[in-house]
Amino acid sequence: MSWPIKDGKKPDLIFFDPPYYKKMAAHYTTGSISDMSRSQYLNFFKMVFRFFREQSTPTTRMAFLNADYRDFQGIPALDEDPDKAILMSTYVKLLETSGWKITHLLDCPLSTERFTGNMVHQMHKKRTLGVVRRTLIIGSVNFKV
Repeated sequence: MSWPIKDGKKPDLIFFDPPYYKKMAAHYTTGSISDMSRSQYLNFFKMVFRFFREQSTPTTRMAFLNADYRDFQGIPALDEDPDKAILMSTYVKLLETSGWKITHLLDCPLSTERFTGNMVHQMHKKRTLGVVRRTLIIGSVNFKV
């Protein structure tokens, strides 16, 4: 992995909006991290978060945008397998163990227009939950780690 910044400069802000795990895999190129196994995917983030920290200064901030992944497509919410989920709390733990201090969790609402009447009817019928937000995690470098 090579840092794209020339002349050894370190960033003031890192904005990271990576490919989502599994649920959007068809929208990414073959071989993207969204194709990885759950453990490979989380290990990728662990390495990237540490790399970002190593490339940072005490004033660097990182903004990480992602959403919960739950094993939910077309199954009732009560039948979801929480061991297959990747929640925002999972990313927070990875960031903290990689040397980042979380300063903000901001909900970023998605348009409810993406749900058609038929989709909502099917969700009610199957007792599934819909996701209408992403989360922006903002962190600063924790040099005490």
